[in-house]
Amino acid sequence: MADPYNVLQVSPTASDEEVKRAYRVLSRKYHPDANINNPDKKEAEERFKEIQQAYQDIMNEREAAGKQGTWDSGFGSFSGGRFYNESDSDVYNMHLMAAGNFLQKGYFKEADNVLRQMEDRDGMWYYFSAVANSGMGNNIMALEHAKTAVLLDPGNADYQRLVAQLEAGRSWYKERQKPYQMNQMDAGECCMQFCYIGVLCNLCCGGSYYCNGGYGTFCC
Repeated sequence: MADPYNVLQVSPTASDEEVKRAYRVLSRKYHPDANINNPDKKEAEERFKEIQQAYQDIMNEREAAGKQGTWDSGFGSFSGGRFYNESDSDVYNMHLMAAGNFLQKGYFKEADNVLRQMEDRDGMWYYFSAVANSGMGNNIMALEHAKTAVLLDPGNADYQRLVAQLEAGRSWYKERQKPYQMNQMDAGECCMQFCYIGVLCNLCCGGSYYCNGGYGTFCC
């Protein structure tokens, strides 16, 4: 298994901000949308997935270090090593961002793996999990988690739309693959297809990272 710091091309002593910066630069470089005409686009996709996993591994490692007072850098454990100083909400959002990267490109199993590692599970967690399970064909689990998201946040229209979509027997992934012909769908149907990306935009820095020069461009 590749050392995550080598994958992100940073030192194990790099600050959290340096790790994030490297992650964002490499994610943009190897994102499938940036390599559509690249003859080696399959390799670029694999590299993209490797970058997402490396970032997730580092974040998990540093989060655990903050709780335990030790940090395993991959070269041995160091007592009293660096502590992860970001708030729990920052850690939570970073994990959701990693899961969101996977979901947006259809890497549902990888997204599910990230989500399973998270202890805090609110409405958005269940929403993302519903999308991942729908993409993997686990329709019963997808609907169950979508309904849980609505129970936790009953006023969220995106969660409600996903429940309606799943109850109608439509796969989130298949719906998203249909041609987006505005003259053949009403605004509600269009928004249903893009509701996940809208939630992701709202999650990430008020939409600035993913929606302005980042990866997601479709927001309701």
